[in-house]
Amino acid sequence: KFKNQIKRKQAMITTIYKPFSFQVNEPNKTVTASFELDKNIIGIKGLIIVPLLAGEEIIGLLEISKNAPFSDESLKRIETIATQLTRAILRKNEEEILQESEERYKNMVQIIPDGVVIHTNGKIIFANEAACKIMSAKNVSQMIGVSAIDFVHPDYREIALQRIRKSLSEQIKAESLEETFITFDGKLIQ
Repeated sequence: KFKNQIKRKQAMITTIYKPFSFQVNEPNKTVTASFELDKNIIGIKGLIIVPLLAGEEIIGLLEISKNAPFSDESLKRIETIATQLTRAILRKNEEEILQESEERYKNMVQIIPDGVVIHTNGKIIFANEAACKIMSAKNVSQMIGVSAIDFVHPDYREIALQRIRKSLSEQIKAESLEETFITFDGKLIQ
């Protein structure tokens, strides 16, 4: 058994095989190697190692071995699979980063003393503890799913709805306006 190291940018691949042919396809950055092995040991005659690249950074390696050399068609399929794997890994990493960011934001919003309510399509999807206290809610879950406009005093509902429509249609911040709100226990907040 022979130990060979193939270095490619930051990656180092170590194998115990003796290569009899080695090729680097630069445009696709594919490392292809065929190995000569004792057939009684494993029977591998072809091995391909494809770096999973995100720009210039190697985020992983796809290694495939088989008992015959790789055809050009097989190499193209493997490169397609490597591209799809790279995209999936990057998408998963982005989702994890977004989730961590959302958690940090949520934790920050939970500790501020001001009431924060987020509503989508008119329904409350998030409220912090301060908003619950202000609106006399027993807990956060009591506010989730409730129509946001139900907390606006009837005398101000049409103005509030117009403000929301304008903000959404023009993609601008809603202008400040003094309104009167109604809490869960019927008290008015001015």
